[in-house]
Amino acid sequence: MYLCRFLVSFLIFFVACEQKDPKPELKDKIYQDMIAQKGEAERIMKEMETKAAEVRKTAAEARINTGVKEKAERQAIEFEKTRDKMAQQMTYWKIRIFERLKYVRTLASKNAEPYSSNSVELETYESEKKLRQAKNAWDLKARFKETGFDYNPVLMGEAPGGKPKEKPKPAEGGGH
Repeated sequence: MYLCRFLVSFLIFFVACEQKDPKPELKDKIYQDMIAQKGEAERIMKEMETKAAEVRKTAAEARINTGVKEKAERQAIEFEKTRDKMAQQMTYWKIRIFERLKYVRTLASKNAEPYSSNSVELETYESEKKLRQAKNAWDLKARFKETGFDYNPVLMGEAPGGKPKEKPKPAEGGGH
């Protein structure tokens, strides 16, 4: 009888204890975004591999001295450069994901309450991501449109009217 009560009490105590989440990283928005970025890099890498193979096949089938072969070879080289860049991105994301996994699990094991993403940390990550994905070239007119202002060529030091200046005509004759 006492043994039965003891076992029931022990069972209730054991069930009532809250167990830690074995995979807190699945609740982390930064970790999930990193996995999505890695998946996107992998998709682009595979796409570039297939495009490069298709263009190489076109180059092999092209006739000599038509320019098609040279153009196809240049395209294949560009596709392969992009593929190599995406392979580097894959390595980068694997490392970042592993580091984030370790960080989240360590943080979750130290805290008594369940893990939740830090909003300040998420905001910082999002701003870094935006900078990482931004174009490196600036288009002044596009920048004006983004900010909601009208582009005025006169204020920017350009000639009004928008007509390009005519090039002088080459001299005629020569007399030799």
